[in-house]
Amino acid sequence: MRITNRDTEILEFLYKQGVALSSQLSARFFPSDDACKIRLSTMIKAGLIESVRIMDYQDVIPSRFLPLFQKLKIYGGNRAKLKVYRLGAELRAKEKHSQTIATPIFWMHQLELNDVLSKVEGYLKEKYPDGYFLCDSNMRREEGRYGTKGIQVPDIVWRYKDIDYAFEYERNFKNEMDYVFRFSNYQKSRYAKVIYVVENEKLMARLSKLAMAFPKIGFSMFYCKDVFSYFNGHQSFNEFLAIEKHLQAQGINV
Repeated sequence: MRITNRDTEILEFLYKQGVALSSQLSARFFPSDDACKIRLSTMIKAGLIESVRIMDYQDVIPSRFLPLFQKLKIYGGNRAKLKVYRLGAELRAKEKHSQTIATPIFWMHQLELNDVLSKVEGYLKEKYPDGYFLCDSNMRREEGRYGTKGIQVPDIVWRYKDIDYAFEYERNFKNEMDYVFRFSNYQKSRYAKVIYVVENEKLMARLSKLAMAFPKIGFSMFYCKDVFSYFNGHQSFNEFLAIEKHLQAQGINV
């Protein structure tokens, strides 16, 4: 099998994100669903990737899978057909990060994070084509460079001209003091802005109150159309990120 540039991009995506649905890979890399299925089948036969039926793991962590099926609007017999794609066993074994996030306990988060990533890209890629996303292992390797050891690693980091913007995906409310601690760390961190993409308005309201003292922190609903912060109210995605302002502050030509 000859590995194409697109195959390499698919492998890199699965390395960074752990798992993906065929619909997500099709939308990102292929002109049609049929072309996607044919190529993924070839990559599976070559051992580069593997497909796993979600239903085969539903008894392992039952509390995770019903919400996943509901989120993906998969009902009845269609559930039995739903598969996730991940790196082949040999490739996963070489990369601890990919091995971890490709396990069933992370599937729901990673699959939804794929959609968040696509939406964020839609806002940033056209205007800032030189920007790029970092994966977890990239960020952990840079802890020494930026002195960020001990600060949580964001779900997504987008870098443009050496300025970093963080994105977190939140489905459920956790411990209140834990959020305050996280917001405080982010406020002191290298990240120019931090956007929490949340599941619903109730969650956004609760979190935004906790972030009153942290102007770097903003919140957006899952569709990512605008960002709300206590300091500025509702703004467009690019207005909140204020990328040109940060470039000017760093003395970088816009």
